[in-house]
Order: sequence, then C-alpha cells, then structure tokens
Amino acid sequence: MLRKSLAVFLIGLLMFGCSPSEKEGETSEKMEPVPTADADLSIAYTLVVSGIPMVGEMTFNQKYITDGETGRVEMESVIPVGQETRTASFATIIDLNNKKLNYVNDVTKTYATIDIPDSAKVPPETSPEMKLEVNPTGEVDTVAGIEVKSLDIALELNYMIQDKPATTTMSGVLWVSDAFTGYDAFKAFKANMKNKIADKRLQSGGFLDFLTRFNMSRDNLDELYDKLSGFPFRGELEFNINEGLPNGFTLTTNLNVTDVSNEAIDKAVFAVPEGYTVTDVQQVMSPAAGG
Repeated sequence: MLRKSLAVFLIGLLMFGCSPSEKEGETSEKMEPVPTADADLSIAYTLVVSGIPMVGEMTFNQKYITDGETGRVEMESVIPVGQETRTASFATIIDLNNKKLNYVNDVTKTYATIDIPDSAKVPPETSPEMKLEVNPTGEVDTVAGIEVKSLDIALELNYMIQDKPATTTMSGVLWVSDAFTGYDAFKAFKANMKNKIADKRLQSGGFLDFLTRFNMSRDNLDELYDKLSGFPFRGELEFNINEGLPNGFTLTTNLNVTDVSNEAIDKAVFAVPEGYTVTDVQQVMSPAAGG
C-alpha cells in the first residue's frame, strides 16, 4: 500500500503542478492581459526523472492540449518502486470557467472531480526569495520541427519550513521557442489560469510547473517563464530540493518534446465522457503493478 501511495503522489507531483491534494492554495490579485489564441495546440513530450528517494528512473509520456480557454493533460507513467514497476494512464481536464479539475481514466472508465478554491477561501500569497539567471548561449537547434534556442539556467529559492531555513536550486540547459503556431494559445491559457484561479499550484501547463510543489509561488514561476520567453522543448536540469533539511534530495530531469500539432481540437476532450463512473482521485490515478 505504501508503494502504491508513493507512486500516486509522484504522479500528482510531476503532473504540471496539478496536484490531487484538496488543500487550499494561495491567491494573486494581479490580472494578466489575455492574448488571442492563434490556433489550438497539442504538444507531446517525454520527461525522464531520477533521484526521488526509494524510486528508480521514472518516465512520463505526456500531452498538453489547449484551445486557450480549457486545458487537458494526458499522461502515461512508468515508475519503478522496489522490485515492481508501476504504470498509470489518465488525463486531467482543467476547467477554468467552472473552477474544477476533472481526472479521467479512459481504461477503467472512471473519473473524479475536485473543486478549485476561490480567492475568498485562500490566504494571501507570499513568495520565497528567488535568485534567477537566464543566459542565452547563442546555440540554435531544431526539436520536433521547431527552431529552438539554448539557455543556461541558474535558479535559487530561499524559504522557511517549520521555522527552518531551506533552499531549492535548479541549474542546467533549456532549449525554448516562442516562434511556433500555438504559442499564443499557451500564453492565453496561462493568462486565463492566473486571472480565474486563485490556487497557486495550478499553472499554465509547462513542465516546470511541478516546482510549485516545492515552495515556488505562482509569482516566482511567472517570473521564470517570463525570463525564458518561450516554451521549453528540450532540457537537461538538476534540482536540489529542500537543501538544509533532513528530507532534502536531488532530482535530475531530461525533457524532450516529440510532437507539436495545430489540428482543430474536438471539444469533447474537455468533458467527462457519458457513462463514466465517479470515484476518488486516488483510484483514477492508481498505478497498476507489473514486472
């Protein structure tokens, strides 16, 4: 049971900042101008993560889908835990207008819904001290048919956990682009998320969103995305999480976008299919054991 719960936690942790936790988050009163979506966007990538305590190298195959108004994240995960390999496949629908997260499992035909807290129910936002350096290297490459530019990244967050000082750092290289059709849809959804949702953990859909689970605030993350000036297409990054505390650990991540599509999205993907059985989030996300 412990291994199963750990695998579910890790899936939620790395799911674009979309945690299955029902705790209330934080609010931001800033309103962001909403760009006009230039096209529907579906972007698929593979993320390989290592360094989580008690877990082997994890692989996440994900697809981020948005029309600028609603978002959907589809994920397949492979997580070695001890002598077993846990696999899971489900989708998260981010319904901004109704302030709900719908978790959908098309294999078991089940779903779960969580209400996203509104600003009247969450405390004021506080942001950790952040030091950030983003330096273009001048290198250019192509990923999934899109021209990308290379950036050296160095980030440091300083904060307190139970009155003890802690630090999270991120360093490495990211390859980003802002010159592809659908980027305005990504920016539109990011702005809509910020304007409509108070919960600081729910972000735009970029893979760095999982940092909100490690004390990075929404304002911190927005500053990081602004400095990147593009969507990450490839990356090799190292994260030192909660340095200075007994539960600190190091993560290494390898990101690679595999496909970008602007085909018109069937709006049905943003709704729970008829006939699906309601259950709890843990069951929808529950990994199956094998190996």
